[in-house]
Amino acid sequence: MDLGKITEPLMQIYISQWCDSASTVLNLITNKTVTLKHLYDAGCHWVPPKLPIKGTLLEVVTEVRVDSHLFHVVKFSSEFINGEVAYSLLRVIQ
Repeated sequence: MDLGKITEPLMQIYISQWCDSASTVLNLITNKTVTLKHLYDAGCHWVPPKLPIKGTLLEVVTEVRVDSHLFHVVKFSSEFINGEVAYSLLRVIQ
């Protein structure tokens, strides 16, 4: 997937943790351990992993490599958050 704005088709994704800005997501992944307290203090949100929210992928903001795994920081919107825009980290399956 190319970085940048997704034009079509709009991909549906499932998210269990999200933040209000891409910079917050990037700051959190620099921590060795991220707890729910870290997420709460950063103003992020989460739902149980077995009950993720459905969102529409709007943009791949950047790629990040954590250890040997590749992730995309993505921008999405969701009816669960009243159609607002949020950011999350999705692992790229290689």
